[in-house]
Amino acid sequence: MEDGLGSVAYAGDPVILSLQGYSDANVLSIGCVLSHPLFPCKVASKLETRLVTFDAMKIPLTKGFTGVIHIGTMTEQVCVKKLVSQLNRGTGEVIKTKPRCLPKNGNGIVEIETARPICVEQFK
Repeated sequence: MEDGLGSVAYAGDPVILSLQGYSDANVLSIGCVLSHPLFPCKVASKLETRLVTFDAMKIPLTKGFTGVIHIGTMTEQVCVKKLVSQLNRGTGEVIKTKPRCLPKNGNGIVEIETARPICVEQFK
């Protein structure tokens, strides 16, 4: 909302929000997710995701690799649980199923696990 009050915001819109009935200002903080009670946001601790590795990686990505995921303003530690497939970077076609590793400048489908459940939406 630019310079005014509104009743609608869409994904990605920066908003300032205040809730009625909550006297504790610490109820909401950066990274919190609000959703409608009848349509709650999905949460998961295991995710299957398309991952791209870059030239800066010193070693190939393997099962057990740990890292950090950034979703919006949230940061969460993750662990690679399974390498599902390696993909062609240009076409997205499967090159290899169940690869042992993803090399630098690689692309693949990877199952990751977070330390605690996080709010996620399916990318379409």
